[in-house]
Amino acid sequence: MKSTLIALTAVILFLLNGPAFGASKSVQHDIELNGIRHIDISHSVGNIRIARTSGSEAAELTGVIKGRSKGWFRGAKDVTNIDFDISKQGDTLYIVFDQKNTEANFTLTIPILEQLTINLGVGNVSAVISDSESEINIGVGNAALTASLHAMGSIAMDTGVGNTHISGTNNQNTTRAIVTSSVHGKGEGNNSLGVNIGV
Repeated sequence: MKSTLIALTAVILFLLNGPAFGASKSVQHDIELNGIRHIDISHSVGNIRIARTSGSEAAELTGVIKGRSKGWFRGAKDVTNIDFDISKQGDTLYIVFDQKNTEANFTLTIPILEQLTINLGVGNVSAVISDSESEINIGVGNAALTASLHAMGSIAMDTGVGNTHISGTNNQNTTRAIVTSSVHGKGEGNNSLGVNIGV
């Protein structure tokens, strides 16, 4: 009886934890940017970091993809065969990650481009904006952005629930409602930055 209980307990623990061999993996992509002027990122869940490199015609994506639990008595999703969908169309590079029960945290290192667009469902964005027209939309999360005021023109940041703040310039206007916040500013350059965060 005692040995039966021990065996049953071991089986239950195995089912709860699930096999861990495919629950997480590292990824790396070297991406040629010849002719690319715009990078468009669509990401479901995870954190995005944008870093900058100078004098390069290539981008590097490095990160970790993790499977999440699919429910009671089921382990984390196997991510062995899951990766980013990276494609080019015209002068735009598309990076897409949209997988159920998974999250991806990654760093994208890029040179100066004309335009950067990020659409993130849940997570955080940390980015050096540099000399790019930039639009960032986050459903739930935070954005911490660094840019040169010499390069930036109009800056507009809006949240449905939360706070917004621009440091480094006095040329800004902040408005707050009960839970919403908006701040609009102006740098010394021509590139625009738009940030919209739901929560």
